[in-house]
Amino acid sequence: MVNSKYITLIRLLYNERRSLDELIHHQNIALRKLIKHAYSTVKFYKELFNSCSLHPDDIQSIEDITKIPIIDKKILIQYSYDDLISREYGRNNLITVKTAGSNGAPFMFFIDHSFDQLRKAQFLRPYFTNGKRLLDHSVSFSIHNTFKKKWFQHIGLMPETRIHTSKDINEQIKIIQNVKPSIIQGYGSILNLLAKKIIEGNISIRKPRLIFTDSELLIPEMRENIKEAFDTDVIDIYGTWETDNIAYECRDHKGYHIAMDCVIMEFIKDGKPVNPDEEGEIVVTILNNFAMPFIRYNLHDIGSFSEQPCLCGRTFPLMSQINGRANDYMITEDGRRLSFFTIAHFDVMAPHVYEYQIIQEEVNLFNVFIVPSNSYSDEGRDFFVPVIKKIFPHATININIVPAIKREMSGKFRAFKSNVKIE
Repeated sequence: MVNSKYITLIRLLYNERRSLDELIHHQNIALRKLIKHAYSTVKFYKELFNSCSLHPDDIQSIEDITKIPIIDKKILIQYSYDDLISREYGRNNLITVKTAGSNGAPFMFFIDHSFDQLRKAQFLRPYFTNGKRLLDHSVSFSIHNTFKKKWFQHIGLMPETRIHTSKDINEQIKIIQNVKPSIIQGYGSILNLLAKKIIEGNISIRKPRLIFTDSELLIPEMRENIKEAFDTDVIDIYGTWETDNIAYECRDHKGYHIAMDCVIMEFIKDGKPVNPDEEGEIVVTILNNFAMPFIRYNLHDIGSFSEQPCLCGRTFPLMSQINGRANDYMITEDGRRLSFFTIAHFDVMAPHVYEYQIIQEEVNLFNVFIVPSNSYSDEGRDFFVPVIKKIFPHATININIVPAIKREMSGKFRAFKSNVKIE
């Protein structure tokens, strides 16, 4: 019998307050079950374990997980789905999940109906744990053209108005003014554009109770713009298509609570676990997807973890920060990687620029795309140059004034990306 996502949601909310020892104990049980299942029924994992003389009995706890090789999307797409899907499941009975990915590379995976309900509960948890109510009217932004109301929305529960991200920004604002939502949720970059328009035009908006951002890196200046325009707190959520929501802020904003009842999250640098507050690539093991398991799956996102507890009382450990994709890092002439936040202090430009994007095409070649506001002036063209030149004194910097910044195929926005290949 498949549990409803709402019954599962109640259990997930309860898990936030369980003792850390109890959570770790259940995490270890879930890990052993997953490993034995994957080894016994998934050809890919059978071969992977055998290739390094590893047996499921060698994995008894999360401390043992580093014995398993790290995989990623590039590795998985080399195999057929018959190799990746458990033979206990008929492919025709599974749910297909498709995503372009933030780098545009198509990817498809499969889940069963039980895990689908868990994923949906995982999606809902960050909202309800932070104060969303059943009668709250929410406005959400979507790249999808179709939206079918759920049965409970026809009787007034969780009413939602969806706005397509391509709709004219003035129309988006009018919809929000008419709906007067309690909750606004969407990509941080979309809400940032709205916020700038509202601030610049001194437009009156009824204060929503909560704003949630998700799916892309929330730059600090975006957060501040949204807070100023809507006069309310901004809560950020971290997740991917493969994982759904696996970390989320609370109102204390001490970091992102890691959903350890659903995922084992590691932070890896040069193949080894990092220390607290040290940056590493985020590697995940999804504990409940038995149809097509993801074990030590590298998301190629960069983050760090904290050993400090949160004062909110949730026992889930904290991811202290998310710094974006691996290619959200600048590559210097001597081969070092620097976080974009090393130079991303463009607060002075905030009144004059709706959006900007910096692309490092080569080590010393940058393209800067600027969407100007009404108060933008020619002097602003030169603002980005000296900031970048501080780190890259020999760089050629091309400034491009554009009407809009192109999104990724997934619909996401990235303020910086590097196309430099590291050998």
